[in-house]
Amino acid sequence: MTREHVIFPIMPLTVDLRRVQAGGDFYAYDESLPSMWGIMPRSGSVKDLRWFKAPGVFSGHIMNAYTEGPKVHVDASISPGNGFRFIRTTDGRETGPSIATVSRLTFHLDSNDDRVDLAPFPEATGEMPKCDDRFQMRRYRYGYMKTRDGIARLDWDTGVRTVHAIPEAPGGAQEPVFVPRGPEAREGEGWLLCLVTFGTQNLAELFVLDAMNVAGPPIARVKLPFNQPAAFHGCFVAA
Repeated sequence: MTREHVIFPIMPLTVDLRRVQAGGDFYAYDESLPSMWGIMPRSGSVKDLRWFKAPGVFSGHIMNAYTEGPKVHVDASISPGNGFRFIRTTDGRETGPSIATVSRLTFHLDSNDDRVDLAPFPEATGEMPKCDDRFQMRRYRYGYMKTRDGIARLDWDTGVRTVHAIPEAPGGAQEPVFVPRGPEAREGEGWLLCLVTFGTQNLAELFVLDAMNVAGPPIARVKLPFNQPAAFHGCFVAA
């Protein structure tokens, strides 16, 4: 959602009851279909819903979205093909890896066509995008994500990507969570919490980073007494 719109992202993952009854997969990726993005005013109804086609655009996770005049921007991890390798195609084939890059999709509500602009953030390859939750649904500056190198911060104003490298745990960073320094802290002032899995050691740690100095040394590394395998999504709630 943005403050003004609701966005419905529909990926070309199909469900076919006949396929399931025949012993096939519940989901299957249809390579002939584009992704579809529906945009509806929050103050409107489905009569105001507009659909946009985005061929070769597959999204699993959203960083943020906001409305800017007649444009709606969606920042998301975008793959050029099937983003879920464990889901086969409609003819039963496995697809190769489709690497995601955080990108900005822009929808032009004042146009008469279904054009979608796609602008990848330079070198922002990775997944699990997040931002300062206080800035959800409106224009913002900083985003965070996991990469093969470690934990990254994206500065949308400057186009600079900053990485906290973790060479001893390639690909081990999980979803980063931003924690503001206080209720009145400016955007980006606070900490990043991120679980990191050290696969060769079968151990995990909680990294605490200064969100304004992501490349610097961790504020703390909390060694967990157990291994926390790769998980999905989380958030921070102040006590």
